[in-house]
Amino acid sequence: MPQCENCQEQMLTMQLLNESHSSGHVIKEDSNSIKHLGKVKCFVCPKCGKVSLFLDDLSRLQKIP
Repeated sequence: MPQCENCQEQMLTMQLLNESHSSGHVIKEDSNSIKHLGKVKCFVCPKCGKVSLFLDDLSRLQKIP
């Protein structure tokens, strides 16, 4: 689990929800299609409230030109 960059506190794992109440996803829009890049992991610092978002799998992101 990551530590907060501001206060070095252990961050808490949270679930990111979008309007349809499902997990957040990252997509790349281009002229021909929408490419799904993976689920988003969300962490929140209990001390300062900083929010950090991370992709769960970077392999799809690295394949994009």
